[in-house]
Amino acid sequence: EAAAEAQQTRHWRVNAALRHKAGEPTQIDLSARDAANLPLSGLEISVSLTHPTDRRLDRLVAMQAEGMGRFRGTVTPASGQWDLVIELARGGKRLFRSKERVVLR
Repeated sequence: EAAAEAQQTRHWRVNAALRHKAGEPTQIDLSARDAANLPLSGLEISVSLTHPTDRRLDRLVAMQAEGMGRFRGTVTPASGQWDLVIELARGGKRLFRSKERVVLR
């Protein structure tokens, strides 16, 4: 609970956009900005698509820095429901975590 409260007080805005076409890799674009709308930097980023019912299908997404608080990665999951999990850390300490259900068709 303390970690969730600390995350709320930072007022970071982390947005992800997924582009998916059946049979092609899914592209994930991520932007991370602080409360003053400045790009976040110096963070360790972990992005994964986790399957709600079969952990063997989980996919870690290798994200590449695109500069100015922007990151991009690709992954090849099956169509269906997934949880998009984003974690941001600095010095091994997690500062942000979000989990959102997404549907890939």
